[in-house]
Amino acid sequence: MPAYSFFYLSCYCRRSLSWLFLIKRKLKAARTQIKTNLEKTIQYLQEGIGRLVESNIYDKKIFFSQRYGNYQSRLNKNLSELQVSQGITSRLV
Repeated sequence: MPAYSFFYLSCYCRRSLSWLFLIKRKLKAARTQIKTNLEKTIQYLQEGIGRLVESNIYDKKIFFSQRYGNYQSRLNKNLSELQVSQGITSRLV
């Protein structure tokens, strides 16, 4: 085999490894964010349900529902990023 084919092969391997490293780092960050957002989402849902009577009395339904909704949308965004990153990884390997 000519020497230049080994050169191209080594460049391709380095590029692939760098992509895999970046994807691995992105997956780890997404999992951390998902864990944090899931905990907050559950906490805010429980607070909203627990203070249902108070929110009706003081007209704060919008506050509790918006707070829960914001964290739920963040959680959904992070989950979709995780799924996309996992799909890219399976295509590269």
